[in-house]
Amino acid sequence: MLNKKLAYEYDDSRLVDIDTARKVVDLIYSLSQPMGGTSISIRSWHATGQRWSRNRASMSSDQRDIRLSISRFIDGGSGSVTTNQVDRASLESAVRYAEERAIYMSVAARFSDMPLGSPDLEVRGKNVWSDKTYNRTNKVNGELVSYIARKSEAASMLSAGYIETGSANSYSIYNQDGKISPESTAMVTRAMCSMTIREPRGNGSGWAGNASFDLGELPLHEIADKALDKCIRSINPVRIEPGRYTTILEPQASATFFNMLTLGFARRVNTERGPESPFYLDYDGQLDIHRSKLGLRIVDPRITIKHSPEDPLVGTHPTAGMRDILYVNQGILNEMAYQEGYAREELVSRYPQPVRSSYSVMGGTVTMNEMIESTERGLIVTRFSDPSLVQGSSMLYTGLTRDGLWLVENGKITNAVRNFRWTESPLFILNNLESLGLAVPIFEPSEIRYALGSSSTYHLSLNNVVVPTIKVKDFSFTSTIDAI
Repeated sequence: MLNKKLAYEYDDSRLVDIDTARKVVDLIYSLSQPMGGTSISIRSWHATGQRWSRNRASMSSDQRDIRLSISRFIDGGSGSVTTNQVDRASLESAVRYAEERAIYMSVAARFSDMPLGSPDLEVRGKNVWSDKTYNRTNKVNGELVSYIARKSEAASMLSAGYIETGSANSYSIYNQDGKISPESTAMVTRAMCSMTIREPRGNGSGWAGNASFDLGELPLHEIADKALDKCIRSINPVRIEPGRYTTILEPQASATFFNMLTLGFARRVNTERGPESPFYLDYDGQLDIHRSKLGLRIVDPRITIKHSPEDPLVGTHPTAGMRDILYVNQGILNEMAYQEGYAREELVSRYPQPVRSSYSVMGGTVTMNEMIESTERGLIVTRFSDPSLVQGSSMLYTGLTRDGLWLVENGKITNAVRNFRWTESPLFILNNLESLGLAVPIFEPSEIRYALGSSSTYHLSLNNVVVPTIKVKDFSFTSTIDAI
């Protein structure tokens, strides 16, 4: 990973430790000319993974890397360089390049808007860290793959999927003394598992998966058993007519619609200028202002959607400018995110509040069995695939059901059903609820190598989503499809 001629003794650990980071910082400061300011960011990541298909392992990987960013600020100019070489010669070359860029590139206006450090921004968040995830080896991953392959072969089925565990850390120095402070240190781990098991002739398919920062929270063998059970139960599905059905969306399926909704919680300079936004209300000619739906009910009053940087299930490691966000409060649109352009032009602020990819939805208490028992005739959806936008102003999407669709009649599951194409909007679905189940974490893939790789000091989070099972009236299935 690193050049052998290092500026310090490297022990080949998975991540750069704080003592090593301090040595690198000290060397960079000693190589810098005694003028202007310096900011340094050191990020390292490690990931192990196993992939398999047709009951055979297809890849085993162990990856690690370091990313070092150096910025020099001289006479109102700034210059930056990024490298993964940390020997003395490479660091000296990087510092000289950053200084030359700072001298010859005049970016005084931008630099004055974003001063060194952000002392007025509170640092919020927790290190979402698990030693069990960090210490996971590919040998143990391989044992899980063997377990899945044996069970699938015993049932005459084919399995495919992946399991990945990873960790990352980050040290950021914005102060002039070159010291690494606790609030500038971030650590994160991530574990993900996704698998599909199929009948060899294409007559059935079952999927299961989940993700968490803590591998101990993922019952991997239970996930495998669930995928196999769904596959066996879905063999030889019946074909029923498309139409509107009472539909139970398992958490993985309901997350599709919550994701659609939360992605729309973004205020942009032009978003509130016309009806192309689903949250645009109208134009007030008397006041000469465009109004949004902030403060109005947009979904069922049982729904509350929020982000908390200190919630380990959906949180963010310590980051300047992070805070609690209450997007929807009992169905009412309470807050929207905004990028830098909107902050400056509309709010007279230099601090953006981006849309968070992680959030939690307040769930209910109705169990899935209770939802099934109260259904005269309806469908159960495992998950959706290929959602695509049809109309932005109404948030109308279309997509497919996949990996397990069942018919419910008179309170009991009676048959597996051929898959459908659906056409729906989260604004309709989430205003047409019968009941909500318990909110649980679901599978949301994240690249651990990019978890701490953003240049922004405002948004460094993984995709962590907690959503409930929901029961919906009149879900629109528009046509049958042959895919499994």
